[in-house]
Amino acid sequence: MGIGTVVDCIDDSGVVRAKIIKVLGHTKKMEARIGDRVTVVIKHRNIKVKNLAKARIRHKFRVGAMQRGIVVQTKRNFRRWNGSWISFFRNAIIITSKRNKPLCSKIKGAIPFELARKYPKMGSISSLIV
Repeated sequence: MGIGTVVDCIDDSGVVRAKIIKVLGHTKKMEARIGDRVTVVIKHRNIKVKNLAKARIRHKFRVGAMQRGIVVQTKRNFRRWNGSWISFFRNAIIITSKRNKPLCSKIKGAIPFELARKYPKMGSISSLIV
């Protein structure tokens, strides 16, 4: 996933789609892979979500706001330590805080085992670990 890619958001924060504008942690890296931290701009949100009931939270997730996220699914193949390959049918992220804590209470998709090990909080709130 390169810079400018529109990705799905698979948590219950209310964000539906976001656009990647920067890959964090590397100065010249132009492509994000599973586990990379990214800065995104919110492109579309779902107002009917329970989390957007409070005005303070609704303002945080407005269209055009910048947030941080972690890439959890990519269409590109991801190589595991045992030699197997895994890929997903969409590009997806989870919105996080600056300290890599999820800003949601539930993840609505599968996340790789490697991410659940690296970020235990994501593993505990995800619906499926692959």
